[in-house]
Amino acid sequence: MIWLKLALREIRNNYRFSLFFIFNLTLGLLGFIMLDSFKVSLEKHMSKNSKNILTADLASVSRRPFTEKEIATLRAKIPQPYQESKQVRFFSMVQGSKNSRLVEVLGIMDNFPLYGKMVLKNQGETSAELIQNDLSAPNIWVYSDLLIALGLELGDQVQIGQSKFTITGIIEQDPSQAFSTFGMAARIYMGLEQIEKTGLIQRGSRVFYGHLFKIPEESDSIALAKEIQSLFQSIQKSTDLRVYSHREANEQVGRILKYLNNYLGLIALIALFLAGVGAAYLFRSYLYTRFKDMAILLSLGATHTKTLGMAMIQLAVLGAISAFISMIFAYILIPSLPFILQEFIPGNFEASVSTTTLIIALLIGSIGSFIVCF
Repeated sequence: MIWLKLALREIRNNYRFSLFFIFNLTLGLLGFIMLDSFKVSLEKHMSKNSKNILTADLASVSRRPFTEKEIATLRAKIPQPYQESKQVRFFSMVQGSKNSRLVEVLGIMDNFPLYGKMVLKNQGETSAELIQNDLSAPNIWVYSDLLIALGLELGDQVQIGQSKFTITGIIEQDPSQAFSTFGMAARIYMGLEQIEKTGLIQRGSRVFYGHLFKIPEESDSIALAKEIQSLFQSIQKSTDLRVYSHREANEQVGRILKYLNNYLGLIALIALFLAGVGAAYLFRSYLYTRFKDMAILLSLGATHTKTLGMAMIQLAVLGAISAFISMIFAYILIPSLPFILQEFIPGNFEASVSTTTLIIALLIGSIGSFIVCF
């Protein structure tokens, strides 16, 4: 215990070094905890909301219109009772009063979405009746950032292909738009029957046709998707029709998120590396000032191992204090992430601190600090 007491006394007597060391390591560990917890929260959100992101249990997508035989085959394999919705999706330019922008046009039916809630800023939560009454006419729903980009307001018109459409809704919440930043372009919603009026679907157009299904809860959507996909491949040796479940759709978005996670992980490593370099430099400067005291301890009978052990105890204690302080700040700051990043993440996104991350941070702070310094 005497060496622990000596180490604690050294920390107290050299409070300037101790404060700088703790401050430096706390910043590095706080960045690590924040970024890793955000990464874990992303993964949890994707897993929890996979049905809302796809807006269905099962989806079949093709780059050409479905044949009657393919639709009949799909419906024959889907367990009863089910709900079905159709979508047509493609990219196009829209022309405002002054400039133009690339957008993703999505034609929907009145039962969209099969899962989740779509909310308009001016009309509240959408319903089948609202979609039928509003989008059966040449009207569209857009995101507010597109209005800003085009310099338009609610009620203005935009040119899409050969027709003009009136902006009658501003989208506030969209379950299918998991993370708006990852989209190539802002999304526009219009009625399915209005798609033909644009005149943009022609030979050579890159258009995606989709059939979405909401199936009974007890059904295994993953196994069903594989079964239907195998059936189509057996009928046609080469088919561009793809069938996947909400879990597979989640994996597709997850692949995009993986790049973000890797980037965040790299930033966390850089933050830790810089904190480690700073800690090593501070400790080296401190150690040079303590050579005389260490020589006195050796002359009084202390061994080299115990003398170095005292320094290691100091580093472990300072590292643990840094880890605990960073944990406290992380618990305060992480719940505010959804508010700070509200324009980039869904409204129902919940950020939480990962227990595994806290344990790793504690190990890095207590054990990693003296490994780096020594």
